[in-house]
Amino acid sequence: MRQHISIQFLAVAIGVIVGSSALAYDTRNVIIVGVDGPRIVETFENPNASAPDQAPYYHPLMPRIWRDIMPQGTLYLNTFIEDRTYTTPGFNTILSGVAETGSNRGARTGPDAAVMINRSMFPSILELFNRRFPYERSFAATDKGNATMIDFGFYPPSGANAPTFLIEPAGGGSEQYFADLRLLPRAIGFLRQNHPRLGVVVFGSVDLAGHSGDEANYEDTIRRVDTCLGTIWDFVQSDPYYAGHTTMILTSDHGRHDDRNGGFQSHGGQCDGCRSIATLVIGPDTPHGQVVQRRVAQIDAAPTAAELLGIPATLMRGEPLYEAIGQPVAHRPAIQFEPDLAVVGNNVFFTYTEKADGEQNIKIAGSRDGGRTFTTSQVNPPFDGSSYAAIARNPTVIANQNGIQVAWLDLKDGPVTLRQSRSSLITFRHRGVFSFIPPSLQPPSIVEGARGEGAMTFATPRIASLEGGSNEFIFAPVYPLGAISLVSGGTGFESHQPYTYVEPPKVSYDEKPSIGVGPNGDVVAVWQNVGSQHETPTGLVLSWDIFLSVSTDNGFTWSTPVNVTDNTTPSLDPQVIVSPDNVAHVFYSDFDAAGRHQIFTRPFALEGQTFGTEVQVTSSTVGAWQASAFVDLLERLVVVYTDHSSGGGDIYAKSSFDGISWTAPVPIAQSPNISQHPRAAQLADGDIFVVWEEVVQNAVQGTRIRHTRAPLPVSR
Repeated sequence: MRQHISIQFLAVAIGVIVGSSALAYDTRNVIIVGVDGPRIVETFENPNASAPDQAPYYHPLMPRIWRDIMPQGTLYLNTFIEDRTYTTPGFNTILSGVAETGSNRGARTGPDAAVMINRSMFPSILELFNRRFPYERSFAATDKGNATMIDFGFYPPSGANAPTFLIEPAGGGSEQYFADLRLLPRAIGFLRQNHPRLGVVVFGSVDLAGHSGDEANYEDTIRRVDTCLGTIWDFVQSDPYYAGHTTMILTSDHGRHDDRNGGFQSHGGQCDGCRSIATLVIGPDTPHGQVVQRRVAQIDAAPTAAELLGIPATLMRGEPLYEAIGQPVAHRPAIQFEPDLAVVGNNVFFTYTEKADGEQNIKIAGSRDGGRTFTTSQVNPPFDGSSYAAIARNPTVIANQNGIQVAWLDLKDGPVTLRQSRSSLITFRHRGVFSFIPPSLQPPSIVEGARGEGAMTFATPRIASLEGGSNEFIFAPVYPLGAISLVSGGTGFESHQPYTYVEPPKVSYDEKPSIGVGPNGDVVAVWQNVGSQHETPTGLVLSWDIFLSVSTDNGFTWSTPVNVTDNTTPSLDPQVIVSPDNVAHVFYSDFDAAGRHQIFTRPFALEGQTFGTEVQVTSSTVGAWQASAFVDLLERLVVVYTDHSSGGGDIYAKSSFDGISWTAPVPIAQSPNISQHPRAAQLADGDIFVVWEEVVQNAVQGTRIRHTRAPLPVSR
């Protein structure tokens, strides 16, 4: 249920600095309008290419857009979706400016309408606006059930800067196809009465009509939403507050399968129909009648709004749609994010994602002198000139006597990719591509590399090995099966063992696996799952829970998964380590009684398969999460984490001999910037090595990777 959190003004929080742009715009207000699930072919592709006698701006399904709006705006026909092509992650991506994963189960239930599932892991443009302008309030409205999590995300302080939110129930039967017409007057009424400077309106009926499989219904619903879009723009043009000072950004959460991959009835695959959408911008700063063919991304909508409103976009990974605001295209400097770390003796290797000049590549830095000096190289192959540039992310790394293994997501095509280095430091020779789908479990329509209906996509992979590297594993969540799948690769992945499922296919969804190996060779996997049902006084609700499974035969078979957290609050970002006494310690973030993220841990004895008591490790005044843990040379448990108590983000460490009594927090990284997503390990000489993201409080520099080595903090 909703956690009521007092609003704390964060002087150094994300975006609470001078506006992001020194440029003067006529735009004072922005309205982002999302249409759920239309294909470009029915909406923004020119239907008159073979009928030159038709009027140049005639369109049978979207006459208002083509006749009245498009000629006054800038159209991006090549807007690309980097990640999953579903509603909930799609709208989270649009509003956060970061390509989001997550399942599609975002509908609220219960009379308090506040289930804490499938929210963004980043602050949305709505929240950033409310932080930047604390005496104003942004506004959002939707009629789509799985778009009802757009008001705020999990990023601390979660919920403190939520917008005013209107929800129009879609209803059932045929009435769901007319929900847009019911939402429209409510949204315009709020805009007219309250004049928010930032508003988001999500129309969901087109997607519902597409799923009906009735082509006439689908096309009629597109005509109705076209009327809604025209009506909103008419209001903007006629209202004295908005007229001449308002930019409207029209975009979509996803497309639909193209005709070669299943047709308009569904979406969620990797085909061009699903991953290609259009973005239309119209406003006082936008050139008229401009069609831009260069590839832009779904993550670029929020940075465009931020640029126009003077909101710093430092956590966003997209860029403004420069042509639409009358600016020359100028890619931001390279940004770096998503570090992972491997330490062997005093050899240090960390991977990260780097985005530069429109591409995302995987980089690795290696050190043979304990992290004092590094050599850096690119892991994934260079851009091959294909229609999609390199889109790689979520790297994971291990190092052992077999060399260095790096796995990552290749979002250009969908699979998890592996490369490894053996004889040299970070020169990678071998590449493997894993589908993670056992042939016996593939539906008959699925073939290797399928991109349309039934195509499998993946989320964050993790890689691990037994002591000495005698067997190595890659774990990855698989969609739409909602499962954790495993590749066991033998020594150095020289031979691939059969694919297995740690968590079998089901209705709910798994994400963010972590792997620990015990002194007896037991392999422990944990992950977060959305879909656990909980009885509450207000009814049945879903939540994120942490699950655990154990293999005692090198990953070939797994125990029945058990629920570690089993509560109605969001349990996130699990990590498991195994201590020398053969106890698995699961670390994760969850809400405390005040609705703040804190780090918790719970032990699981591998001998006897029993849980101990959950322990709250942190007591942050704003929120602590993103734990990275290890067992040090003294057999202490050490956890390194992000704490937002300063208003930005700092890195701290705590330690414990028993997992129950924890030392006071010791600072690892403190600065005016935001330090987050730490990864930590101990060197053979006893020092601690930590790598993390530093988000520079400046829209130009963005995010970079920082690291440090220091004596292991000890505090009593």
